[in-house]
Order: sequence, then C-alpha cells, then structure tokens
Amino acid sequence: SALQVGIYFGGLYIIALGNGGTKPNISTIGADQFDDFDPREKSHKLSFFNWWMFTIFVGILFSSTVLVYLQDNVSWSIGYGIPT
Repeated sequence: SALQVGIYFGGLYIIALGNGGTKPNISTIGADQFDDFDPREKSHKLSFFNWWMFTIFVGILFSSTVLVYLQDNVSWSIGYGIPT
C-alpha cells in the first residue's frame, strides 16, 4: 500500500541522515582529542581510526549475516530485538 511504501522510504531517509551526520562527526571529534605534536598521541590517533573503522565493519558484517540468519531461521522478533 502507499502507507507501507511511505514508511519504507521514510525509514531509508532517516537511516541516511543518521549515517551522514554521525560518521563524519565522530571521526572529526575523535581526531580532535589527540595532539599531533606529541608522537605518542599521534600513534594513538592512528590506533583510534583503525579501531573505529574495524568496529564499523564488524557491525556491518554482524547485521548483514548473523541477524539475517536469526530472522530467517530462528525468529524474526529475536533478530529484530537484538539491535534494539
């Protein structure tokens, strides 16, 4: 129905807004916490970005494999309830 299509595209729009506003800000705020003139903090800054990207990709992998498997084979409500 038209309502379902509207809810679907509204949800996609909200997800795009959330990702577009969160990811750039987290990286900028995270980078601002470290002093580039201190060699130790500079290495911590690189470590921060490595861990930040790693956790993003692990989250994507988890949501597109484990949660889909749970929704298809165990229970849709459990697969939906875990992220909430």
